[in-house]
Order: sequence, then C-alpha cells, then structure tokens
Amino acid sequence: MGCSDSKIQAFNRLASRPEFQIWTRKFEALCIHKAEVKRLYQKFAEADMDGGGTIDLLELLTVIDVERTPFTERIFQIFDDDNSGKIDFGEFVLSLWNYCTLSKVTLGMFAFDLYDRDSTGILEDYDLEKMMVDIYGKNAGTSHYAKQ
Repeated sequence: MGCSDSKIQAFNRLASRPEFQIWTRKFEALCIHKAEVKRLYQKFAEADMDGGGTIDLLELLTVIDVERTPFTERIFQIFDDDNSGKIDFGEFVLSLWNYCTLSKVTLGMFAFDLYDRDSTGILEDYDLEKMMVDIYGKNAGTSHYAKQ
C-alpha cells in the first residue's frame, strides 16, 4: 500500500511539472489516454531503480530481463531523444508507442535503418554480419534463428 501511495505521489509531482504538459499534448495527439499514461508511469517507476526520474540502459535492461548487447544499446540510443544517456518519462512513453505500433513491414524498415549506417539504402554483407552479431552475440554463427 505504501509503495503504491508513493508511486501515486510521484506521478502527481511529475504531472505538475511544465514538461509534463508538453508530453500530455503529445500523448493526447497519439490517443494515449490518461489511464494508460498512469499505468505506463508505474512501469517507468519500476525501472527507475534509483528514483532519479530517468532510466538508464542498465535499469531498463534489468527490469525487462534482457542482456546488454550492441543491439540493445542502439535501440536505447534511439529511445534517448535528447542524447542524455537516460530516458525520461516522455521519451519512455513516446518510444514505446513508436515501437509498439510498428507493423511487420515498418518493423523491418526500422531494423533496416538501424544497420544501413551509410544510408545507401542497401544492406551490405558487413551490415548484415553486424546485425547478426549485435542480436545473437557470439552465437551468431551457430544460432538456428540467425541462420534462417
């Protein structure tokens, strides 16, 4: 009960900050309802282990139980819109919305753009090798999924 109360108080403090009003306009434009914003804040607060109001890569990976790889680092860099090395609540919500609303086609385009580093519109062999190593790590050469 106390933990829940403190999360509610933390959300209310956040909601009173000027940047929250900017985020709210963006959330509303994307049809993200206030109840959803509150639920997302609970997840954000769970990941914000040090209570600093931002999430760094290690905090995020810990809460979602995912290994740190060059791929997860790259995704986090995309989520970190202001390049601060941390994501605030606004970046968290907008990044989740962007990622979760991708279709199979646009998810493929997203992955393509991650590795077409020279922006030629072509993935060279080294781009594909980098992608496989980033995703599958040292098992890239033997992973059944990587071979498919």
